[in-house]
Amino acid sequence: MTTAESKGDPPYWIRSEDGDEYVKVVDFPVTENDQNVGGESMWVAVIAGGEHAGIGTLDNDPVFCEEVACGDLVHYCGGDDDTKPRFKAVVPEEKLAELVDQFPT
Repeated sequence: MTTAESKGDPPYWIRSEDGDEYVKVVDFPVTENDQNVGGESMWVAVIAGGEHAGIGTLDNDPVFCEEVACGDLVHYCGGDDDTKPRFKAVVPEEKLAELVDQFPT
């Protein structure tokens, strides 16, 4: 992916030259681990919404989080210009259309 536009240093939001949007989402839950990691951060390809809240497809293979897998649909929220959005929930496929309608395009 070639980045056309980004925000943050290091980036927390990226738009590729193809127009695809990615956002860094924090606080994916992890089980107890030897590395003392409290939450995992991963990239999400935005389907609806934007950099602060939305629905997207997980674009990473989790290292510590056992609740999600690359390609899962996830809901994220709580971001603002100073804070990365947080993982809220895995989105069941049958709920996708209902949730997507809640976010502007």
